[in-house]
Amino acid sequence: MMTLKIEKVSAGYRNLHVLFDASSSMEDEKITVLVGPNGSGKSTLLKTIMGITEIYSGDIYFNETRIIGLPP
Repeated sequence: MMTLKIEKVSAGYRNLHVLFDASSSMEDEKITVLVGPNGSGKSTLLKTIMGITEIYSGDIYFNETRIIGLPP
């Protein structure tokens, strides 16, 4: 089973801190929904998972392999 695990991730764009201690777990064959008001960090979280933003702290694992620092 494939899993994506986000543990206390804080991230943003250079000096603009957008995410604060975001945590979640997602599994294949299950639907995961990311909801929130404008400006709450939904897009930033997805960009952080893809390796596009700067991660200040926390970890992201895909199938128990740490993926922080890998190219997008």
